[in-house]
Amino acid sequence: MPRRWVVLVAALSLSIGYGAARLQAEHRLVTSGEKNTVQVAGGALSALVQVRSRIPRHLRQPGGLRTEIGSGFFISKYLILTDDHVVALASSISVRLRGGKLVKAQLQAANPGLDLAILRVNAPAPKALRLSSSRNLLPGEKLIVLGNPYGIPNFIATGVLSAVARAGSPGAGVGGALGKLLMTTAAVLSGDSGGPVLDSSGRVVGVVDADLGAPLLVPGAQIGLAIPSSTVRGELAKLHLPRPSS
Repeated sequence: MPRRWVVLVAALSLSIGYGAARLQAEHRLVTSGEKNTVQVAGGALSALVQVRSRIPRHLRQPGGLRTEIGSGFFISKYLILTDDHVVALASSISVRLRGGKLVKAQLQAANPGLDLAILRVNAPAPKALRLSSSRNLLPGEKLIVLGNPYGIPNFIATGVLSAVARAGSPGAGVGGALGKLLMTTAAVLSGDSGGPVLDSSGRVVGVVDADLGAPLLVPGAQIGLAIPSSTVRGELAKLHLPRPSS
């Protein structure tokens, strides 16, 4: 068989194989909820980053790690949104992009009272997420949390909006000005802080802040806390930074 026909047949086989694998994967999605979760999360993960904060020795907790890991996500071409408590003690900050590339980051702005921070990187965003209004959220709505718990990349958790209420600060000296927070049954674990909380349309309605059990030392609380996107949008406007909106 001529070489060009061999190449054509090989390419056709790969195409058919990919199509069959995709069709098989789609057939595994039984419910509309599964399909929505896969679609929304798959479309947003490229904007998610892992935030790596180098902590000076004198500021580490006993037994604390040299590098602490959190999450964040692109809100514009070069700007990343995360939590202030993720980077507050850092002597240097770097972020790992979806493809695994590690780039340096600079702290652009921070508001410890609202536990928000903006990082700037020189690498362009593969995708930026849009901040929607959180004012019209209803209890029972599905929420999707993206993050890097315990350093595991591209982690997806789902749950519902359980309540919008006041809760304790995520840590000493941060979050003191936060009012009501989104409370969700979606798992929020160490390393998720700063990650996006999405609605079923793929819009950001919150920023992961903490697990209610952590500051209150309540084992198994399983209540995730997130900063409402409407609070974030207002802060971005005050900082004269781009306010992505739907």
